[in-house]
Amino acid sequence: VGLQADLGYASYNRDEFNLADRGLTIWSGALSVVYQVELDETPIEPYFLAGMAINRLSVADPRTIENYGSSTNFGIVFGGGVAFKSQNSFIAPLFDFRMYGIFGPDPREGAYIDFNVGFLILLKGRHSAP
Repeated sequence: VGLQADLGYASYNRDEFNLADRGLTIWSGALSVVYQVELDETPIEPYFLAGMAINRLSVADPRTIENYGSSTNFGIVFGGGVAFKSQNSFIAPLFDFRMYGIFGPDPREGAYIDFNVGFLILLKGRHSAP
C-alpha cells in the first residue's frame, strides 16, 4: 500500500457548429491510496487506486477570448492499471485507467475517464520479480 500524487491537465476543444459550446479546460490534482498486487516470477504488477481530487474547470470562447466562468470543485478518483517492474530498477513504466468524479451543481461537472501512460519512481525498488 502506498500514496500517489498526480497532476493533470485536459483541454476539450469547442464544437464550431454548436454556438453554446465554449470548450473546457480542466486542471486537477489528486492524492490516492494505491494497492499493488505483487505477482511472483513476473515483472507485471497490477494495482488499484482510490482517492480525492481537486479540479479547476474553466471555459473560454475562442471567438471572443472572453472568460465565461471557472470553478474549483472537489471530486473522487478511482481506477487501476499495470506497472512493469524489474528487480534492480527504481523506474517502472505503467498503463492505467482512472475515473474522475467532479462534485457540484454546474453542468460541467460529472465524470470523465483518463487513460494514462507514464512511469513510477520507486523509493525502495522491486522485491519479488526478476
